[in-house]
Amino acid sequence: MPSPRRPRGLTMIEVMFAVTILAIAISGVLMAILGNSKLIRNNRDYLQASIAAKQKLAEIEGAALSQGHDTQSTDLGEELTNGSLVPVLQAYRDHRFVVRDANNNILFRLATEDLNNNGVLNAGEDRNGNGIIDRDITDVGQVIFPLTGNRLYENVNIPLMGMPMDLDCSGAIENNDDKTTATAAPRQLKLLPVTVRITWSDGPDVRTYEAHSLLRLRSNTGEK
Repeated sequence: MPSPRRPRGLTMIEVMFAVTILAIAISGVLMAILGNSKLIRNNRDYLQASIAAKQKLAEIEGAALSQGHDTQSTDLGEELTNGSLVPVLQAYRDHRFVVRDANNNILFRLATEDLNNNGVLNAGEDRNGNGIIDRDITDVGQVIFPLTGNRLYENVNIPLMGMPMDLDCSGAIENNDDKTTATAAPRQLKLLPVTVRITWSDGPDVRTYEAHSLLRLRSNTGEK
């Protein structure tokens, strides 16, 4: 009588195949978890940058209001005062700031000024004008006006800031008329586009968030 056949065990090839399938499945799950974690972190960073940028815009608008300027008016035909937004421009020109949380901890850092890692400082990268590639930068926030050098022209082409624009509400966009010296002129600086930009390092990547506003000059006594 023939002896009963023993149940056949798994061969080495079958074991290796099973282990490979399991490893692929586990790596897929891990990649999904890591990807989701990075997405959550990115969303959190952009939210924090958004809050910081809007707070800085509110600060600038408050500085305008403290001089009797109304930044909330949407009717550019309402009584424009004889004042000027030039003092606000002068106060926040080249302004940089550190983004902190409620406990005063620094939220964002920029690893290097050399944003494209080409070993040289390209236009706009030398943040403090010292000609050196600075590293581990904490003042990642920046207030930007539509300036050409240190001058403000109505006819400069910066579409993201709404330029060109009739900044003195004269009815025409003038060519090469510097509005930074308009404090004693008949037509003065009534409108002022402003951008707050926050740039930070996320590992090897560089992230940027921008918030925009348009400061408007209007007599507070004429408010409805």
